[in-house]
Amino acid sequence: MLTEAIRLVVTIIFSISGVYLARNYPPGYVSSNIALILLIIIFTGLGYVIGGAVGRAATRSVRWIDDKTRKISSQELLNGVAGLVIGLVIAALVAKPVESVLKPIKFAPAYGIILVYLILGYLGLTLFTNRRFNFGKLVYEEDPGKAKGNVLDTSVIIDGRISDLAKTGFIQGSMLIPRFVLGELQMIADSADDLRRAKGRRGLDILQDLQKQKNINVQLINDDYPTLHEIDDKLVKLCKDTKANLVTNDYNLSKVATLEGIKTLNLNDLTMALKPVVIPGESFTIAIIKAGKEKDQGVGYLDDGTMIVIQGGKKLIGKTVDVEVNSVLQTSAGKLIFTKPKK
Repeated sequence: MLTEAIRLVVTIIFSISGVYLARNYPPGYVSSNIALILLIIIFTGLGYVIGGAVGRAATRSVRWIDDKTRKISSQELLNGVAGLVIGLVIAALVAKPVESVLKPIKFAPAYGIILVYLILGYLGLTLFTNRRFNFGKLVYEEDPGKAKGNVLDTSVIIDGRISDLAKTGFIQGSMLIPRFVLGELQMIADSADDLRRAKGRRGLDILQDLQKQKNINVQLINDDYPTLHEIDDKLVKLCKDTKANLVTNDYNLSKVATLEGIKTLNLNDLTMALKPVVIPGESFTIAIIKAGKEKDQGVGYLDDGTMIVIQGGKKLIGKTVDVEVNSVLQTSAGKLIFTKPKK
């Protein structure tokens, strides 16, 4: 579309130029009417060809700029614009003395001023883009103790519990979904493996559910870090830049983020913390559904998934019985509660 628009404009300009030449500088060997027609045809053709070339070049340039701006974070873009403005302001202050110095030389002042603007503008753009301080802090006052939101990783989205948890209001702040996480979800949803595809589609459904909830603010974050290739590295960098919490089910990522000074919310840890506390001698009712590994053992499960091992429960499979807690064993996989049928 841009190519055709530029081609049309250039063609019209060339056609008008042909008419102007025919009217003001007609060739002597043909009549003025024939010269007008010939020059219009020639210049229109030239305009069509040149306009197409210019249009294609402009389209490629626009796409290149768009591609580059997508790959830099909003903070880097803000710094670049601020640096460019500062560079141009300094150039405006320097331009007058430069003009005075170069005034004795013909044409030198104009070229000198242009050069000053180009150099200082470029220096401001590059220096402030590669800075280590945050221009966003100059725009508003930050509360160092307050997180700017909660960045969700792929694992916690696919898990699905985040949607129900968000409805309760336990998680404060916006839900931030990075574009690179959304891209990873889409890639999983397009997988040839049935299980991975189902997980990816479930994750996309969870995001839709979050967006539909009126009490939850879901934001897509365009910030990307092209120099970082691992999704986990990008998540850690994004959380550090935005001062956001990281919500994840990934144990290793949670540990790395904590070492980087990022507050992490691990739903698995939350689930473990919310499991009911039982002590030896306590009684409750359990349905025995299968045999255990040891002789005469039966196995049942609480509503939260905690495994209950019943000594002598093998003969009671399929029944619901009252049991008494003997001991509790905490393992890396979860909690095991050993019981015996209550007499």
